[in-house]
Formats: sequence, structure tokens, C-alpha cells
Amino acid sequence: MKHLFYFLFAALLFAGCEKEPVAKEFKIDPMATINIKPAVNGWQKSPAMRVSSDNPLHLSALEIVKQTTEISLLDSTGVLWGRSFIKEQRDTISEPPKLLMWATDVISLDGNLQIGFLGNWIEAIDVIFVHYNLDTPNLRDTIAYIPNSVLRNAETAIRDAYEAQDIEACYQLFNDAYTFTPITGAEWRALKANNQN
Repeated sequence: MKHLFYFLFAALLFAGCEKEPVAKEFKIDPMATINIKPAVNGWQKSPAMRVSSDNPLHLSALEIVKQTTEISLLDSTGVLWGRSFIKEQRDTISEPPKLLMWATDVISLDGNLQIGFLGNWIEAIDVIFVHYNLDTPNLRDTIAYIPNSVLRNAETAIRDAYEAQDIEACYQLFNDAYTFTPITGAEWRALKANNQN
């Protein structure tokens, strides 16, 4: 009986020493990208083709990817930011073509959501794609934009996936959530004047 008591005591002791399951680390792949693709409804024909729409000044998705010099945006504090693209951030081969940003623009390498001063992408508004004409100094053209509704939907979905610590859902959103639409500078100014973005 004494041996049975010691056996039960040892079993309880070992059961109490079991470690809590270790939570999976929420680490972003440093090479993961955010794909900024053309909106499906932004063109009447295939986005890769030149549009035949109400405005012949609109560029095709491929032309926008090739010609975007920088993205201009306002962060949550109202500060204007611009970010340029290098050759490796222009995917002109895929269908549809796309511009690439880094996933670390949203989630840092240590697993924190990028918000505040340096985290200007997830909370951005008024994102426009700008082409600088290098032959004519100070001449810039607005050639596309990401509607604020698209930005807010992406932000909400990414925050939800982040809170759930669902890295695969974050990657899926980085691949699909951000889409751009062709626009001219005059159309953009009219959109803003009418508070329609």
C-alpha cells in the first residue's frame, strides 16, 4: 500500500510539472511582399491592355506598374509620405502585373504591427501613384490610386488576422487586399473636391 501511495504521489508530481504548450512565434518572412494589383473593375478590358473606356488618358495596369515613380500617401497624423520602387519591385511578367512592397511595412521582423510614426502604410489614406517626367523637372502626373475604402477594408482584415496570430491569413491579405484603379490628376482632384475617395 505504501508503494502505491508513493507511485500515485510521483504520478501527480510529474503531471504537475508538464510544461504549458509554447505558443508559435509570430514571425514574418523578411522576403514576403505586399502585392498591389489592378482592381478587376478598374478596366473594361483586360487590365494588361490599354483601356477603351470613357477616358483614353487612363493607362493600362502594365503601364502603371512600369511608370509609377512613387506612391504618395497621407499617414494617420496627416504627414505626406512618398516611397519609390526599384526594378525588383515591379512585376511586369505576372498576370496581372503588380507593384511590390515589403510585408515588413505592415508587420515588423520582431512580429509587431507597424503603426505610428514609421508604420504609415496600414493606416494610410489618399494613396496615389505618381509618375515623374524626368525630361521636364517638377512635372508629375497622377496615374492611379487605391480607394480609401480598399485601404480601410485591408486594415481591418489585417488587424483581425494579426490579433488571431494567423500568419497565413496575413500573407493571403498581403497578396490580395490592395488594388489600384487608373485615374488622371484632374479626376483625382475632382474626386477629392467632392469627398468621394
